[in-house]
Amino acid sequence: MSKTILRLLSMLVVAASASGAMAQTVYGDNIDVTVSHGYAPVSHAGNAFTFSGNSYVLDGGWQPATAKTIFTAQAHAGQALTGKLSFTMELQYEYGATPFPSTDYTAFAQAQVDVLAPHCPQGCGPFDSDLVGTAQGYASSTTADPVNGTLTIISDQSQASGNYNLLLTQMLEYVSLNPAYGSLTINSFTITFETVSVNATTFASPVPELPPAAMFGAGIVALGLTARLRQARRARRHLV
Repeated sequence: MSKTILRLLSMLVVAASASGAMAQTVYGDNIDVTVSHGYAPVSHAGNAFTFSGNSYVLDGGWQPATAKTIFTAQAHAGQALTGKLSFTMELQYEYGATPFPSTDYTAFAQAQVDVLAPHCPQGCGPFDSDLVGTAQGYASSTTADPVNGTLTIISDQSQASGNYNLLLTQMLEYVSLNPAYGSLTINSFTITFETVSVNATTFASPVPELPPAAMFGAGIVALGLTARLRQARRARRHLV
């Protein structure tokens, strides 16, 4: 698939997530977080935002269940996102009746969050962004009997450094049961962002301004060149 098509699809995903029917925004103290689809806001405290997640029903298929979700974080005035984040995920799993006996019942869940800096303030998706960092984690449970239970994923922290007004976080979740009969539900997903206080110059124009002393010196040089040009013109007139 060409990059043009990928970018078009990415923009369509972002446009769809921006619509009121799909996107939901949580307004925090330092940042606002918008989720694209599949997740619903539950609560927030500081820079930690909690959502309820997807549910999966497995009916014997060989492929594990996967989903991709976009979270958009927008910093408030005077704040900046560093690109560092971590998350926790709590899942409930229930085994269903299987058509064949088994002595190994395994529930598994893994999640990865890519932190992305978009190339533009609006309309840019994952394919028009730079990878800033990644946080990931997994959890599993294996028993000899089909005992229902919960899994808790505690991720590592994404390794990043910088100051960003806007970041995209693309989460890929992967869940499975063995035997593949039953259900898994993401009861909660909490993502915690790191922010720092900044001043207005942190996000200054990419074109730097000269300090006052340098500007004063440049002005003196310009005046000197102007005076020399005038003297040269007068000398040519006298020769004529």
